[in-house]
Amino acid sequence: MKRIVLGLVLALLPSSAWALEITDFGGAPDSGDTTPALARALTVALSGPDRTIHFGGGDYAFLTTPPVLSGGVQLQGEGPYNTTLTRHYSNGEFLVGHGNGLAFRRFAIGSIVGTHGGTALHLIASDAIGRGGKHVIEDVRILAGVAEGPMGTFALPFFLDGTNKLRPPIGIRAVTVRNLLVFDATQIAVQWWNCISCEWFGGGVYQGRGTTDAIVVGGPLAEKNWIEADIDWLASYVARGAMRAR
Repeated sequence: MKRIVLGLVLALLPSSAWALEITDFGGAPDSGDTTPALARALTVALSGPDRTIHFGGGDYAFLTTPPVLSGGVQLQGEGPYNTTLTRHYSNGEFLVGHGNGLAFRRFAIGSIVGTHGGTALHLIASDAIGRGGKHVIEDVRILAGVAEGPMGTFALPFFLDGTNKLRPPIGIRAVTVRNLLVFDATQIAVQWWNCISCEWFGGGVYQGRGTTDAIVVGGPLAEKNWIEADIDWLASYVARGAMRAR
């Protein structure tokens, strides 16, 4: 009986009860710059047991480049059609992370109308920075189709980057992607370079307002990757040996 009662209590708790709320650090879904609030929240997350930073519903403006994410921090929203983190500048990177165990869940990444260039989500492993991988990207939307209203573009919306991780453990490893939607790329929609044992299930890539829906899976170290998503494979490049045999 006690277990049943405990289960009911846990079920009634909000899913973000254990998370750091961005609003507690000055972030709000308004026209103000959310970058300082995220920087303050990251400082607390990296020094304590709560590694999840929660964004409630709404559109959070980033007028300046957010801090680099590390230390297994997790960003979580209220769904890819309820919470949006929006870049308000051109040609710069937006969300950048390194190390192991980052997570991005249940939000959209936007770029305000008139902006262009840069990368939306860039996860890095390199000999200079250190190992990287075991990240989770789940229920995330990068930009949107033309039916969603005016929006900017990214040159490269999603980049798993093990380009310069040449010493063991080589490459960027064991990243899991679930239900990722990517729109509006102008250079390459998705690039996985020197990825090892990375997986993508659900979602897909669409040209939208951009100029390409192509993805690239390559690099001399790439192997054992797997993608089950809506991809224009004829427009894309996959290096020999980069994917697991089907």
